[in-house]
Amino acid sequence: PDIETYAPLISAAFGLGDVLRDEDGHPGQHLRVHLADRALTQTNPLLAVMLKVLDIVGGRAQASQVLDLMAMDPVRRRFGFSDPDLERVADWVATTGVRWAFDAEHRTPYGLEAYPQNTWRFALDRILTGVAVSDDADRWFGNILPLDDVSSSEIDLAGKLAELTERLQRIADELSGAHPVEDWIRVLGDGVAALTAVPWGDEWQAGQVQRELAGIGVAAQD
Repeated sequence: PDIETYAPLISAAFGLGDVLRDEDGHPGQHLRVHLADRALTQTNPLLAVMLKVLDIVGGRAQASQVLDLMAMDPVRRRFGFSDPDLERVADWVATTGVRWAFDAEHRTPYGLEAYPQNTWRFALDRILTGVAVSDDADRWFGNILPLDDVSSSEIDLAGKLAELTERLQRIADELSGAHPVEDWIRVLGDGVAALTAVPWGDEWQAGQVQRELAGIGVAAQD
């Protein structure tokens, strides 16, 4: 009854005839298998991204959540993140001490708007200032100490990280408060498009996102 729990096991055990080299394997491996009734977020990665975005903007934008979003295939494709890029960003996040919230203002509902430390904005200020100054410039710029761990070859990666977090924060800002359903649908659709890219031949994924959102709008008319 819980298809999502068993789907990976079924795919790993059956229906492997096209990839098996050993014709003497178990007969079950040569069965033709089709899994039905799977969750849309499992069959369409863009919908999985949208769900992750809702978790982030509806919560505290924790560092681990944003890093997980960056590692999702459609987001990686949109911003060109490689495995070493993701590891490097994780190092920056650890070094700058990112914990949660986009900026100090994002902490207002928690009564912590006076503390910008450990936010994404505070970390990005350190990273981008580290890009702009020389390695030996061990000085403060206001309350920002440049991160001296950003090489010239990583300038592009720092820009990609800043662009992703800015787009994500814009989505969070537009979804905060009360809005008509059509506004939520527009922001979610535009937000997924701004954060993702699909390979050639998989454009149907973007179309399905729009259809699902449109269905929500129809269902909410009453």
